[in-house]
Amino acid sequence: MPGSPANSLSSDSGQIQIIGKSNLNTFSLTYPLEGSVVVDEECANTSILHIPIVDFETSSNGLKKDFEKLLQSENHPEITIQLSGLTDFAQEYQSNTLQVTITLAGTSKLFEIPCAIDLISPDKLYVRGRVTLSMSEFLLEPPVKVFGLVRVEDLVDILFQVNFTVKD
Repeated sequence: MPGSPANSLSSDSGQIQIIGKSNLNTFSLTYPLEGSVVVDEECANTSILHIPIVDFETSSNGLKKDFEKLLQSENHPEITIQLSGLTDFAQEYQSNTLQVTITLAGTSKLFEIPCAIDLISPDKLYVRGRVTLSMSEFLLEPPVKVFGLVRVEDLVDILFQVNFTVKD
């Protein structure tokens, strides 16, 4: 039964997309999700996504290297996203707010993220949402390139859409 402490989640498909802007253009990085969710054994109602920074995809190798450097991937190889209470919503068909803790470069911040959670079948959830966050909240300084001519804005959007399977 979805929502019971013995249940766990796995991500069947979906993606996380990071969208940012500089004074010259807009850029994006995408991480395809598949089997990336585990349940914290001490808190069975917390689902944790471990996202290897090097696995983000983008059309620009330079952007990917800058992203890895910004997030200090040598010392902090993963972005961690903790979704609290997701299994509680398994029987609901409405928009909800999830408590989400995002960890970037060793700094964690709690967000309340409005999202839509749809029950596709008794054991399948489709979750989608968007959050805007500030790099400086995570003690990260937005990159500046070409002697200050190219400046990345502090705010980035994170969009997510994930198909979960609830497992007993």
